[in-house]
Amino acid sequence: MISKIFKYLIFIVTFNSVLNTYGQINMSSTISHDKTIRIGKLKNGFTYYLKNTPDPNVEIHFLVKAGSNQEPHVQIAHLMEHMPMNSTKNFKNAKAYFPERGLRPGADMNASTGDDLTDYWAKIHPDNKELFLDVLKFFRDCAHDVNMDSTNMEDVRSAVFEEGRANQMAPNSVASKRLKLLHWETNYAKKKDIDVLNAIKTFRHQTLQNFYDTWYRANFQGLTIVGNFDIDKTEEIIKKLFSALRPSPNAILTQKSDSNFFKWKNRFTTIKGDNIKRTIEVYIKRPIKIMKTQGDLEFLIITKLYNKMMANRFIRENDNGSISSFKFTPSKYFQNFILDGPDIDVIKSSISGDSISPVQALSKILDENELVRRFGFSEDELKSAKSDLISGPELFDTTSINSKLSSEMADHFVSGTAILNPITHRDLIMALLKNITVTRINGEVKEWIKP
Repeated sequence: MISKIFKYLIFIVTFNSVLNTYGQINMSSTISHDKTIRIGKLKNGFTYYLKNTPDPNVEIHFLVKAGSNQEPHVQIAHLMEHMPMNSTKNFKNAKAYFPERGLRPGADMNASTGDDLTDYWAKIHPDNKELFLDVLKFFRDCAHDVNMDSTNMEDVRSAVFEEGRANQMAPNSVASKRLKLLHWETNYAKKKDIDVLNAIKTFRHQTLQNFYDTWYRANFQGLTIVGNFDIDKTEEIIKKLFSALRPSPNAILTQKSDSNFFKWKNRFTTIKGDNIKRTIEVYIKRPIKIMKTQGDLEFLIITKLYNKMMANRFIRENDNGSISSFKFTPSKYFQNFILDGPDIDVIKSSISGDSISPVQALSKILDENELVRRFGFSEDELKSAKSDLISGPELFDTTSINSKLSSEMADHFVSGTAILNPITHRDLIMALLKNITVTRINGEVKEWIKP
């Protein structure tokens, strides 16, 4: 009891001090980016992000603002992702060259294709200056000097086909069923019906060439470097390597839309596990809110408060020893499910435990959702959740993890999502947190959870 009182005292004192250090809140005001990150843009549109951290290693990402949402033929973006490792102008066999110099495939060097982003990355020690420069030169080749001849394309076709066959999702698996429910009655469901292996077999060389010519251009490309390195010298290298790249004035980034995506069939359930250990999940979809303004940041804080309050309710009511949770999950959660289409926010409610009844668990989740929709949260619940957020890592995580920072930079590059600094933005976060009322949260909940 004493510790709880002490926590509330800190909570009250902290809020009062914030009022004296932060001025007027303007919900439409754009959030300034983290000033410890050097963001630059070359005349051709190529963008770079540089940040020093205490981490002894350096993480480098070469980004292309195009992925599966921009491809004219299924798997073209993925096939293009594989092309540079086979052969570029200055690296005839990169998949052999870099492992010979200590970069382990998958662990130290890799690439991935997302909805609107293709990401090539490497992790190296900054003392190896020759390798550091080689990686930057290789990424420069990825940008505009990939070997696009027929032999290279056919080699990649074979490699991606074998990868696709190994990773092919069983049609009756939980993940496959989850996907079908997620894309229910939308245009994206049609894409899921396409035979991926057949698409890899049948793509035309010219289609891959056109995709490369259209999207692998300076104004759709960027570089992020995070870790222990010389920022000034590295910036000069970037300017020398990437300034001559040509931009593409014709391509326009578009995101697919389908009005059915968020209609009433926006709730779906999955049950996974066996007769001993089960998990019952309910997902509710909503359009994503990209964090650019102070109002967007307030919304993010509200989702974290919602998570805390729902979790606290289940902890109090959890009398059978099962593990349970209610989470407001961002769209990236669904990248593991190969989501196509617009980014979404997801309210995920789940109950896990030994020998639980799926019917009872599902009823419990739906009952709790309906209770909070009808009656909302109380002032005491909100007060407790706020104090938990202040003392926890959710809002003020000061650890400088290179991969985390690189991901935030990539989000800013693709969508303009603000990059927060937990130290310099602390007063703003605290001021927004203080002004959030239980009425405000309960109003949002009614919008999220429809009857």
